[in-house]
Amino acid sequence: MRKRSIVTFCLVIAAAVVLNLVAIFGLPGSLSATYGGMLDGETGIRQGIDLAGGSVITFQADAENPTEEEMNSVRSVYEMRLNGAGYTEARISVGENGQVTIEIPSGTDTGSGEMSATEQTDAAVELLSEVAKLTFRDYQDNVVLEGTDVASAQSIYGQPSENSNPQYYVQVEFTADGARKFADATEKAAAQSSPNNIIKIVMDEEVVSSPLVSEKIDSTSCVITGNFDAESAATLANQINSGNLPFEMKKISQETVGAELGRDALPTSLWAAGIGIILVMLFMVIRYRLPGLIADLSLLIYVGLICLVMGVFRVNLSLSGIAGIVLSIGMAVDADCIIFERMKEELKLGKTVRASVEAGFSKAFSAIIDSNITTIISCVVLYMSGIGTVTGFATTLGIGVILSMFTAIVVTKFLMRNLVNIGVRNKSLFYNVKKAENADEGKKFAFSRHKLQFLLLPVLVVVVGVVMYFVHSGFNFDVEFLGGTRMQVAIGQEFDNDEISSIVNDATGLEPVVQKSGAAGETAIIKIPASEDGTSNESNQEAAFAALQERYSLNDEALLNVQSTSPSFGAQVQQKALSYTLLAILCMLVYIIIRFDWRSAIMAVATLALNVLVMASVYTITNIALNTTFIAAMLTVIGYCINNTIVIFDRVRENMKSRRSSEAITAMADRSINETLGRTVSSTITTLITIVMIYILGVATIRQFALPLIIGIVVGAYTSIFIAATYWASWKEAEARSKATAAAKKNTSKKK
Repeated sequence: MRKRSIVTFCLVIAAAVVLNLVAIFGLPGSLSATYGGMLDGETGIRQGIDLAGGSVITFQADAENPTEEEMNSVRSVYEMRLNGAGYTEARISVGENGQVTIEIPSGTDTGSGEMSATEQTDAAVELLSEVAKLTFRDYQDNVVLEGTDVASAQSIYGQPSENSNPQYYVQVEFTADGARKFADATEKAAAQSSPNNIIKIVMDEEVVSSPLVSEKIDSTSCVITGNFDAESAATLANQINSGNLPFEMKKISQETVGAELGRDALPTSLWAAGIGIILVMLFMVIRYRLPGLIADLSLLIYVGLICLVMGVFRVNLSLSGIAGIVLSIGMAVDADCIIFERMKEELKLGKTVRASVEAGFSKAFSAIIDSNITTIISCVVLYMSGIGTVTGFATTLGIGVILSMFTAIVVTKFLMRNLVNIGVRNKSLFYNVKKAENADEGKKFAFSRHKLQFLLLPVLVVVVGVVMYFVHSGFNFDVEFLGGTRMQVAIGQEFDNDEISSIVNDATGLEPVVQKSGAAGETAIIKIPASEDGTSNESNQEAAFAALQERYSLNDEALLNVQSTSPSFGAQVQQKALSYTLLAILCMLVYIIIRFDWRSAIMAVATLALNVLVMASVYTITNIALNTTFIAAMLTVIGYCINNTIVIFDRVRENMKSRRSSEAITAMADRSINETLGRTVSSTITTLITIVMIYILGVATIRQFALPLIIGIVVGAYTSIFIAATYWASWKEAEARSKATAAAKKNTSKKK
């Protein structure tokens, strides 16, 4: 059995190496055409606009509650226009409340010569802002019907006529005036010989269908048949419907990212992830010895799996998505920490290594499941928000959490069992456990006794934050919330913020906010508020950049990033942020009530609220700009903090069942916190390692994710250890005393 286990270890190590090589570099030989690696542009991960460069444009329907059919018609028109203009790589997504987002990678060849990213964006906006024009024409290209003559069109599967076979076709309904025009047109078309007996359906000067006409159609409707399938019939129906859309699409937000920014961001982010992984692996070995080495092997398999999954399924990777991956790497060993801490407890009680391994996994299982499900809940809510940067973060983090559960529960367990079979039993040398001792020895800190002192620190931060909120007249909202323009310009030399501000002010008449960015401080981040006189954000941006070009002799590529947002869009983002934060908290409240009890749920949510208040207070104290990255970080921290709290509550639930009647509930809670303290500290350290690395090495955009995460992780660990369970225990004990007092009074009254 020992030889078999050694062979198993060798095979797993080889499999981990092969898995990572395949995930990163792809399949060998001719198979590489199927999957050429995660970084392969054709078969691997799709790079988001903030990595590849390009434009993101959001349009809003100028109508209340547009239907799904109407929005699909808009999508069809946009697809046709973009493809016809050469934007073949553009991606279109229909959001909620009549929003459509278009992503156009940089370097798109439209046949109009080389364009800068900004020029490409402006051309696309102009192209998409026009109202769709639908016409019906005869073979001589004479217009016989306008789009306004069509009442509706729908794709149908059935018999278009009595003697035909079932098939997909399109049925078009005309207005009264349209029916008359169509009757005249079909009568003339039917009189023509083939191939001139046609009525062409033309959208934006492009023919989308040319059905043959065999007879006059004197009806309020007609059917269009051909070699349709479900998709092509629906597409044609949408295209016809779009010619009669009752609303315009107004641009509410656009962002342009130069390819240079992504070329800098991707390598530094990968370096940060790589260094973070190495540091986490070293920590696990130092903390847990041989089991830590097993966790490292599982982590390598985890890294290979997440790279493979994202490559095979062509996940759209953004800078925020990289932050999600890096965070998930730190969290990937969390389940291992829970398991190994339980194993160490069993070993200290004198149990054998085999028994300790089995007990460690069985006793840690519920805590692992509960803690990870709450994190997944936050990922789902993040994704549902539909905020661009947030959804990418939620996708990669969610994938990472699911895969980390698999590697911990399946891979680590399999390897630990084989480790036991090899016969490695020296507890001190291989498991970092001293000789058999009482599991409670050295764990006697009375957290409940000092709970008021521990609460003072976060409350003090919140009080200072409230004061600074009024000092600064509210939060320092970024342009994503208030509307306006955010420019990132590579000045290429030392500059003075006041000078940049003066140049932009002279060019636009608006007072900008200027910050330095980049390692050398030679990149300017300029935030220009929206004009009150109706001047567009684009006009302000063009005027500001032209003035900077003249002053610092800049070329077009110096404009690294431009983000333009209307005030109405910013208000929508604020509303979404609040509503989805409340939704995440509500979902977790319900889950904890189901899995634990309502008191635990209330205390967990109260702790979450305190975490959010502390994070918001840090932003008011430092006056850091508040944007969508804060929302993503806040929702992630909510999931992460509840993760820590649930692990402690899970131990409290377990200890409540075995609690002696002589032991106070607060003492039992203190014992539970002490027993889980090693896991909480270890998990916090491994998560912070990766996030701190990406903050140190990452570009400015990704640091915006890292900073609130660092704050939230530290605050979350603090409140989970010192506040959640201690106040729950005090509440529970007060209830017990109240019941005892009531029972005593009842007994006294009976005796009388």
